[in-house]
Amino acid sequence: MSTLVSVCIPVYNGEPFILETINMVLAQDYDNMEIIISDNTSSDHTVDKIKEITDERVQLYQNDHNLGMGGNWNVLLDKAKGEYIIIVCADDFLLPGAIREKARILDENPDVSIVFSAAHVMSEKGKKIFTRKKYHKDMKIDGKTMQKDLFCSKNFMCEPINNMFRASAARKTGYFDTSLWYTIDWDYWLRILNFGNAYYLKKAYSGFRVSTTSATGANLNRENRILDDETVFINKYKTGKIMYVDEDMLALRKKKVESRLRLKKLFMKIGKIFR
Repeated sequence: MSTLVSVCIPVYNGEPFILETINMVLAQDYDNMEIIISDNTSSDHTVDKIKEITDERVQLYQNDHNLGMGGNWNVLLDKAKGEYIIIVCADDFLLPGAIREKARILDENPDVSIVFSAAHVMSEKGKKIFTRKKYHKDMKIDGKTMQKDLFCSKNFMCEPINNMFRASAARKTGYFDTSLWYTIDWDYWLRILNFGNAYYLKKAYSGFRVSTTSATGANLNRENRILDDETVFINKYKTGKIMYVDEDMLALRKKKVESRLRLKKLFMKIGKIFR
């Protein structure tokens, strides 16, 4: 029997995409996974759509009140029973072979805490716009080296769907930090790298949907809030309790904030063109 993988799907008002997302997971060529869905008090027909799925691997939980994005992700961390975890947001794309290949890397590399890959940026209707690639070959990266690069440049590990991580490393890392908003997953990848190395796959195994209705789409339209979130993030890392950060690293990160915002706004414009 292969290693149990927990596929965690957080959802809030995901009626347009949730069935497509679940079916992408069910179509994966991997024989040992649980699919845990946490509905964050949706007001549309999301829950009705999920209940149409009869596969016994699918487990639906409904929060009593809205916990926010990060709070909902943390619910899923608590409920996951697998040795490996992947968070699949309800409007993104899990591509064929993703579970099998990323689980294989973790099986073969006990020193690796997280696996990520190239990722497609896709239109609201699922049309590929372009592919984001960090490296040109499959490779293992030292965790501390990766932390520094990840902190100073951009979140090249991308959205949660693009990362599979060890549950044992997640338990040491703790919960997603709900005081953060835009950088919440970025912060988590940095922290989990304290407990192992990273591994990169050059093939794309996920797709990020550029949509004005998605959480990220809404975020990109709130520049001031993004900058406020960055301030909270920087103050957290200035303490040096998570990783070593010097003044040069802080200055470099600050310099790149505005350019990242411009680039992400461009993603949104491109997404509208390719609808």
